[in-house]
Amino acid sequence: MDKYLSKSGESESGLDFIVNGRQTNEYNFSKYDKDYISILSEFKQKMTHKILKFNPLNITDKSDQLINIMWFQHILGNKNPQEYIRILDTIGIDTGQNVSHE
Repeated sequence: MDKYLSKSGESESGLDFIVNGRQTNEYNFSKYDKDYISILSEFKQKMTHKILKFNPLNITDKSDQLINIMWFQHILGNKNPQEYIRILDTIGIDTGQNVSHE
């Protein structure tokens, strides 16, 4: 490992170059110059559109699957096990348990 460690500050090889190279070389990010707020706003608009067209009975792509998970989390929330089973039975998911609907 010692052969990769340079004792002089003028070396352009080994770990010294990595540390010094990061300090002196500036990366050019000008083509990625969109600011954070506009990217976030664009993302929120896309997600809003996907949520508005979401139909839990017609899952068509990966984003629908992710929204469906959020949908289940929303309707199930902090339910106790009996309420959880009742909801699953109501929407037609077989739980293997018979729970009376009150």
